Amino acid sequence: MLMLAAARGSADLLELLLSAGADVNASSEHGQSALLAAARYAFDRGDSLGARRVFDVLLRHGAAVNHSDTGGMGALLLLLGAHTPPGQDGDATHIGALLPLLLDAGAEVAHADQRGVTALHACALHALLGPARTLIARGAPLQARDAWGRTPAEVAQRLGFSDLALELETRALPGVKRTLSRPAAED
Repeated sequence: MLMLAAARGSADLLELLLSAGADVNASSEHGQSALLAAARYAFDRGDSLGARRVFDVLLRHGAAVNHSDTGGMGALLLLLGAHTPPGQDGDATHIGALLPLLLDAGAEVAHADQRGVTALHACALHALLGPARTLIARGAPLQARDAWGRTPAEVAQRLGFSDLALELETRALPGVKRTLSRPAAED
């Protein structure tokens, strides 16, 4: 019942169930939990206020922010649409408003699912520039490679999301100041 309430975005029902003793971290045989259902709901529905209320309830009751299902997908990847085909209509503003909730709760920005997809790869799949910038600022690895050997920048480029690809490529390059401050290699 808890996962259903989370999947439907019902914060009031979640609060009632959790106050009555429901286990916030209960999971299905496939590893689905209420927080994972809420993250999937948040990407699919685009209801920032409702999703925020659901996340707040679950996190306040101790939901494990880094729990993953049997495919290795956690709440962060689901919020960013890693479960959907490339190019889905993920609302970057909506997702960007929810992203700090998971990050502030300790979501691991470097986590990858069984396909090697990281949070930045998920951003690249859906042209989520704002969320990608937030993840980069929080230390997400720019050079992580998925199971096909692609970096997030390469994924974005392949899908035609040139603005995001350029941002990821530029951020991945060492800065001129850092490069010039290193001693020259001796031959």
